[in-house]
Amino acid sequence: MGVRDVLRRTVKAAGWIAIPFLSGCLADNQGIVSKSQSEAPLAQSQSPETGNPAPTPTPPSSVPTVNPSAYSGLSRLNVRVLLAGPYSAATGKMATTLNSTYGALPHTTPYRSDFSPTAVPVPTLPSNFFSLNTDLVDWVQIELRVGPDKKNTILRKSAFVDSSGELRDLDASIGVSVPVKSGDYYLVVRHRNHLAVMSAAPISVGSNSSLVDLTRSESAVMPCVNTVTVYGPSDCLKQVSPGVFALFSGDVNQDGMIIDNDSNSSDQNVIHDTVLGGRTGSSYALGYTPGDLNLDWYTLYDHDPSTNLPINDDDYLLSVTLAGQSGAKIVENPNVQ
Repeated sequence: MGVRDVLRRTVKAAGWIAIPFLSGCLADNQGIVSKSQSEAPLAQSQSPETGNPAPTPTPPSSVPTVNPSAYSGLSRLNVRVLLAGPYSAATGKMATTLNSTYGALPHTTPYRSDFSPTAVPVPTLPSNFFSLNTDLVDWVQIELRVGPDKKNTILRKSAFVDSSGELRDLDASIGVSVPVKSGDYYLVVRHRNHLAVMSAAPISVGSNSSLVDLTRSESAVMPCVNTVTVYGPSDCLKQVSPGVFALFSGDVNQDGMIIDNDSNSSDQNVIHDTVLGGRTGSSYALGYTPGDLNLDWYTLYDHDPSTNLPINDDDYLLSVTLAGQSGAKIVENPNVQ
């Protein structure tokens, strides 16, 4: 019996909420799981007792104003980026728990905008892909643009980030092949529950591109609007160790901002109302959900801290990402959105 079978039986016996492993599913730009832009959702994060469904997905509306075929070619992109959620200052790396411990990463892209005219097709991966590549943390999505505005996007492609922050291609090799000619492009990096960033200036892309390191300075990316006073007012990366920076964790609904308050659109309420179906206390979800801010397989809200369970995700949102400042927010650069 495999580890996932044991875990499912344990979950069922204890009466916990278990979110299915979402292999083969897609998540749209609202963080909701669906099969495609035109089909009904295949699986949604919801409470099995209340049955509260996630909102109906909204198809991407961005239409490029440039002709992507005019930039066709073959280049390779080398990027280092960190996610604050699974990052450990003690090890200097990101945890691979979702992959190496629970085998919970889906075998096809969780980014629905990969099915747009500018997207590189992503196949369904072999069933043993993640067991052979246990150093992968999660899926990410990259964009290349000929100008900073989203309508200048010429390419979107899903890829992986490993524990050291290196982006890896769909065969797990270091670096990401991109079907564009050599040149200078703005780079956007997205993750399904972290705040997206764009390079502060165009980066050089070619057959042997230099490393683009987004982990060494806040100035590596375009500024955000940040009202958390312990950060700079334009910081779009979180310092997770001295001189080490990572994407902010907490954009649960992928609306381009991280906010913790009582509004219906706050990320705190998305965790509570959508992922956990309005249940609190001893209720929590297990699996690949947008509310799992530190990527540890648990989505918890207001859970009893005396238990041996990991940190509550609503506590992480407020205490870690927003430094305990309720009502503060971090908003993506408007070009990224």
